[in-house]
Amino acid sequence: MRARHVVLVALAPLALSGCALGPAIVTPNDRLPAAFEAASGEAQGIDLGRWWRAYDDPELSGLVETALAQAPDARIAEARLREALAVRQGALAGFGPQGGITASAVRTDTTLLTGVTTLSLGPGTTPITVSSTGASNTYQAGLDVSWEIDLFGRARATRKTANGDLAAARFEYAAARASLAANVADLLFQVRGFGAAAATARETAAVERQLLAVARDRAGAGVDRQADLAAVEAEVETAEARVEGFDDQAVAARRGLLVLSGRGAAPLAALQSTTALVPPPPAPRTAPGVLLARRPDVREAAARLVAASGRLDLDERALFPRFTLLPGLGATSGPGLVGQTATSLWSIGVGFAQPVLDLPRLRTEIRAQGARADQAALIYEKTVQTAYGEAETALAGLKTDEARAARLARAQAEAHRALDAARDRYTAGIEELSAVLVFERTWRDADAALVDARLQALRRSVQVYKALGGGWS
Repeated sequence: MRARHVVLVALAPLALSGCALGPAIVTPNDRLPAAFEAASGEAQGIDLGRWWRAYDDPELSGLVETALAQAPDARIAEARLREALAVRQGALAGFGPQGGITASAVRTDTTLLTGVTTLSLGPGTTPITVSSTGASNTYQAGLDVSWEIDLFGRARATRKTANGDLAAARFEYAAARASLAANVADLLFQVRGFGAAAATARETAAVERQLLAVARDRAGAGVDRQADLAAVEAEVETAEARVEGFDDQAVAARRGLLVLSGRGAAPLAALQSTTALVPPPPAPRTAPGVLLARRPDVREAAARLVAASGRLDLDERALFPRFTLLPGLGATSGPGLVGQTATSLWSIGVGFAQPVLDLPRLRTEIRAQGARADQAALIYEKTVQTAYGEAETALAGLKTDEARAARLARAQAEAHRALDAARDRYTAGIEELSAVLVFERTWRDADAALVDARLQALRRSVQVYKALGGGWS
C-alpha cells in the first residue's frame, strides 16, 4: 500500500497538468503517380547500384570505383557514419548501470607538541593513554552504482531516436557516395566534351588553313582581293584561339577529376580520356513509387522523421517520475582507538525524482519538439515530391537531348557536304570566298552544337541515374 501511495503522489502533478502530452505529428503525403509522364525507358535488368557499368566504359567504371574506394569525400562520409554509430551506442548505454569504483589512500604523520591524551572507556576500566605522535595510514574503497528503473519507456524512446539518427546517417553516407559517383561521371564527360570541342576547333583550323593557302595563291595571281585574304587569316587565328581555350578548359577539368577521384597529386597523363561522345545507354524502366525505397535522400528524410518522433516521445516521458536503484559497496582500513581497524559495508536504496516546478518548461519543450517533428514530416513530404520532380524532369530532358542530338547530327552532315561543295567550287574559281566562309561558319556552328548536344545527353543520363536513386544498394 505504501508503494502504491508513493506512485499516486508522484503522478499527481502530472494529473494536475492535464496529462498534456504532445500533439499528433502531421501525416506526410508520400503518394506518387503510378507512372512517369515522360517515358521511363525500355531497358530492363540494369543494376542501379552500379549504373556506370551500363555505359560499357572501362575508364568510367575504373574512375568511379577508385573514387568510391579512396576519394576524400567517400572517406569523410565513412568517418561520419562511424561517428553516428558511436553516438547511438553511447545513447543506449546511458540506461545501463552507471557509476564506478572509488579508492583513496592517506598517510598521516602527527607530532605531539604538549602532554598526552588519556581516554576513559567507562567506570571500572583502565584508562588508555593515546599518543598523538607517529604515522598512520587510512585506506578507503567503494563501488557506487545507479541504475534507472525504466517504468515509463524512456529507454524505448531513446532507442527509437538513436536508431532513427543512425539510419539517417547511413542514408546520408549512401547519398554522399551516390553523389560522388555521379559527379565523377559528369566531370569525365565534361573532360571528353572539351576534348571533342578542341578536336572540332582543330578541324576547323585545318579547313581555314586550306582556304588560306588557296586564297594566297589567288591573291598572288590577282584574282582575290587582299581584304578576302585578311578575312581568312582572321578566321585561322580565331580557330587557333578556340583550340587553346578548349585545351585550357580540358586541363582544368582533368585536374579536377583527379582531385575528385582521390588522385589529386597524379600527373595529368594518368587520365587517358578519349574524345568520343558516344550515345548514352537507354534509361531504365522504373516506376515513381520505387523512389521511396531507392532514393537515399528520401530514406534519410524518413529516418529523421522517426528520430524526431522518438525525441517527442522522450520529452513527453520527462513529465513522469524517475526511479533509480542505488546499490553500493565499501571498505575502510585506518587507525582506531586500539590500533589499525578495518570495516566493510553494503547498501541498497531507491532514488525518486518527480518534476513539479519545472512542468511549464517541460510542456513548452514538448510543444517545441512537436513542431520540430511536424517540420520533419513536411520535409519528408517535400523530399518525396522533389525526388519525383527531379526524376520526371531528367527523363523528359534525356528524351529531348537524344532527339536534339540526332537532328544536329543530320544537320552537321548536311553542312559538311555543303562546305565541301563550296570549297571545290572556290578552288575551281566559280565561287566567291565570302560564300565559302558563310558555308564554313554554318558547318562550324552545326559541329559545335552537335558536340554540345551529345555532351548534354551524356550528362543528362547521369542525372537520370542519380534521380532514380542509382549509386547504392
